[in-house]
Order: sequence, then structure tokens, then C-alpha cells
Amino acid sequence: MAKKMTGSSVGIVVTPRAIVAVQASAHENEIEVKVRGAVETPPETLSGQEVLDPLRLGHALRNLWRRIGLGEHAASVAVLAPSYGLRALRMPQAPERERNALVRGELEQAQVIPQERGAFDFLWIASGEPGVPQADVYAYHINETIIDGLHRSFHGAGLRLNSVEPGSIALMRLYLATRGKRDPVAILCPSARHTDLCIHDGTRVRQLRRIPAGWEDLGTTLERGTRDIIPEPRIWDAHVPSEKRGGMLNLSEGESLPEEAPDAEGTLANEASPPAEPTFQGIPNTWPIRSEFSDEVPDILSIGAGQSPVGGQSAHKSDFLVSEISRTLAFFEREHPEEAHPQEIVVLGPTDAARGFERVLSPAQSLPIVVANPLAGLDLPRAVAVPGLEEDPEAYALAVGVALAASGVDLGIPPVDLSRQTSVAQPGRRVPHLLRAGMAWSTLWLLASAIAAIGLMIAEARLAETHVQLTNEIAKIHAQRAPLIRAAELSKAAESARQLSEIPAAAVLGRVAAATTTGVGLTSLRISPDGKVSLEGKALGTSNIQRFALSVGRGKSVRVPVIETTKRDTHGYVTFRIGALFREPAPPPPPATGKE
Repeated sequence: MAKKMTGSSVGIVVTPRAIVAVQASAHENEIEVKVRGAVETPPETLSGQEVLDPLRLGHALRNLWRRIGLGEHAASVAVLAPSYGLRALRMPQAPERERNALVRGELEQAQVIPQERGAFDFLWIASGEPGVPQADVYAYHINETIIDGLHRSFHGAGLRLNSVEPGSIALMRLYLATRGKRDPVAILCPSARHTDLCIHDGTRVRQLRRIPAGWEDLGTTLERGTRDIIPEPRIWDAHVPSEKRGGMLNLSEGESLPEEAPDAEGTLANEASPPAEPTFQGIPNTWPIRSEFSDEVPDILSIGAGQSPVGGQSAHKSDFLVSEISRTLAFFEREHPEEAHPQEIVVLGPTDAARGFERVLSPAQSLPIVVANPLAGLDLPRAVAVPGLEEDPEAYALAVGVALAASGVDLGIPPVDLSRQTSVAQPGRRVPHLLRAGMAWSTLWLLASAIAAIGLMIAEARLAETHVQLTNEIAKIHAQRAPLIRAAELSKAAESARQLSEIPAAAVLGRVAAATTTGVGLTSLRISPDGKVSLEGKALGTSNIQRFALSVGRGKSVRVPVIETTKRDTHGYVTFRIGALFREPAPPPPPATGKE
């Protein structure tokens, strides 16, 4: 089943009622669901699968992450039908680097996606037979607004969107991972108005097809029809044992639900067999209309009552679905007679819809019809959900399937990532450069000048607006900071006044004491507030006075010492007076202007 690997991935399914998240991983041959949970989808957030309010959806995703306690910051999303489409193509075998451009070109030519835009991905199935240089290509496409809305929602939630995968692919992958055997099988994934059919040979996908008929054409209507492929939880819970309640339908492989009574119209056992299949080339993609084969799918709902999609034959609406499934299986057997053919037809989906398919297909098919539950083989933990929120079993199945794709589970169904195909087309699909060179230069220059003029006008308008905004912001900042600036100025003025009135007597005395030399004695030391210092004393000689004055001036507290007077007394000593400064004198006050 699953290959050996490590790590885990998160799968997300967004329905109109709930946002479901599952963290799953595969180890050896076992799949482990580590945690699962759900929160309510905010109202008026989705239109189908298109996100109308990415902000609210992103907030709900953050709540879901916190509630479950997920450690991963990236997730993959499975989108529900009918938001995506499937196109079957037959292409010549080509290198892998050229396949994307070839498929895009075919889809653009068929107007399935817009030119140089659109979201798509594809499965490239080589024939595998010698001498057959063709490959079957199954391209899934989706409206790029859905992808853009999911990207914006995940970005708003602080998460990364790894991939976006069709729900039918995710459901088939989970079934193959939990099936337990590798025999060829045909898998049906029905929705309201179409059914996806996959033929798997046990190793890889051999054929995919979308049949334009679903459970609505069988007369099956799901309750609470706000969802397309998500069943009513109580339909599943009715078959879940009490110890497994909240863990999905618990049927073993091949086990089916009890038969329901046929409706008033009866079963299809006595209805006419499908007409003989026509001869045509390629994989059957649509039903032939008027002996022509068109890529366009007929709208079976628009066919009149009592008419068959084949034309002219009276048949039940379900005949079209039964005939197309039979024809597809017969086509595969005819095209690959030497290979193993499907041994059973497995129906995945809502229980009542799957039972309707079983009732319709059983009389017309020789293969056994199996209603399977892909979650039967998993040990699901208890869901962490908002109280009162009903479980969506199939939503959990889709979430596990897309999480397995992100984890790298190899089951012959490669990941189909619709989110990475939103870039513009490859250069080969663009307009050739020769055509661009043929355009008139005058037109180009006129267009360039007009664009430049408009750009300058816009830039000037924005510059003026920015200038006004900056001016207003500066004025606002000045008004807010004016009291702080005034307080700082007053503090600075007070500090200046304090320094002017302060007399550093200790510093001056220390400097004088350090500068005292032999042969010099001080008799007087005066320090005045105006910054002057006066030293008087006696010395043995003028050389002693000079050394003393020089030593006093070497410090920082007493500056610019000057010997003002010297005089020798009657005892032979020399009296002296030295003047110095302990700070710069204050500047003189400005002259009076005569104005009060």
C-alpha cells in the first residue's frame, strides 16, 4: 500500500457547514491519523468552493489550528465537486518539460481555461506498449478565483497552502491505501450531476473519465442539500457501532449495507440492455450525438422526458449512466486485451447515493458492485470539534486522502496540484516576437508617452498627498512633544545656572595640594563665584614660584595660572600672588535695546 516514509501532513476540506482538518502520516504499510477536528464555517463565507470573505475564513482556520494544536504551518486542500472539471485528451508522447505547455495549449484551444491564465494540473498516462507513441492525459481544471481565495485565506491565517487537489482523486487515493489488496478495480466517485470513473490496474491509473450523470439522475436526493459529495452524518452514523461513533462507517472490505426497498418505479432488472457500442477512436469521453463525437458534454437534464441521451430511444435517465459505465469498461477490455481487467466495481461516496448506484448497476453488470468505506481500516482518534457540530465523515475521508498525497504516498495516483498552475502560459504559447516587431513604432511611442504622462500625473498627485500627510504628521508630533521639549529646556537652563553658581572648592584645594613643591608656602587661597582663584604665599626664590605655578596649571580644576606679583621682603623671602581660573567666565549680557 503506502511506501515507507516519515513525517506527517495536514489535509483540509472546507464545506459550507464545517472546516475539517486531519493530520496524517504513512509508515511502512500503515496509515496513522494523529489528530482530527473541525470548526464551523462562518456564514456567507463560501459560494460553492469560491471564498467570498478570505479574512473571515482565515480567522476560522487560525481557530481550527489552535483548537487542534497542529504543529504544521502548511496544509493541502481537497476541493469538492462540482468546482473542478476533468478533460480527457490523447497526446503524442513528449518529454516531461514540454507536457505542461502541450496540455495548456489544448485546454486553451478548447476554451476550457482562459488564455495564459487558469488553474490546472494533469495525469500523464503513457501507454506502456511498444510501438504506441501516444499517451492518455487527464487534465483537471478549476476556476482560478477559487485558488486565489484559498491562497488569501491561508495567508491571512499565517499558513502556507501546499496544494489543492480534486476531491475524487483524494477519495480514490485513500481507498487504494486502505484496500489491502492490489487487484485491478474500477472506482466510481459520484456527485450530484456527474460521476468520476477510474480504472486502476493495482499499480497505476489506466483510465479516468467523467460521466455527465450523478445521483440526482437516479432519483437520489441527499438531505440538507448544501453539500455536493458530503453526506449527512447521521446516514453514516446509523451503521457505526457505539464504540466507533464519531469514527465513520465501519464496513469491512466487500461488505454492503442492507438492501432498501425499491422505489415506485421498480428496479432496472427488466429494462432494455444498452445498445451496441459504436466504433470510434480514442478514450470515450462523451456520449456520441448524431453519429458525431464532440468534446462538449450534453446536458442530460435538458433531455425531454422519455428520451435517451443516445437519441430516439425511450429509456430511464439512469440508462445513460449505466450504459456509459458499461461502454467504458468494454472499451478498456478491447483496447488492452492482454492486461488484467477490473475484478469489481467499487462505489465511494454518500451511503444512500452509493446504494442507489448499487441497485442500478447490479442488474446490468457481471462484475460485483461493492459499496466501500475508505475509512473502515483506519483507527481514528476522537475528533476535536466545536460542541454541537455534526461530523462530516466523508469530509474527513477527503482530508486524509489529500494529506496522504502531501506525505508522498505512492499508489499509482500522483498528486494533482491545481494551485501551482496559475502562472501565465509557457513562452511557446505567447505571441511570437516577429508579430510584435511588426507593430508600428509610432503607435508604440504614442502609447508609451500616454502611459508616462498618466504615470507622472498619478505620481505628482500622490506626492502632493504624501506631502500634506507628512506636514500634518509633523505638526501633530510637534504639538505632542512641545511639553517635553519645554521641560527639557527648563532642566538644561537650571543645570547651567547651578554649574555657574557652584564653586568646586574641593577640586581646587586638591589640585593646589598636589602641586605644592619645596621652597613654596601658601598664606592665602581665595575662590570667587566669578570663576577666579587667587593664590598668595612665600617662596625661597622665583624659580620655586615658577615651578609651583606650572604644576598648578597641569590639572583640570585650575586653569591658566598667571604670576601676577612678586616681591622680596626684609627676611629674604619672595612673596607672590598667582591668579587662575576654575571655569570660563560667563559671556557678557547683551546690550539693552531700550524696549521694556
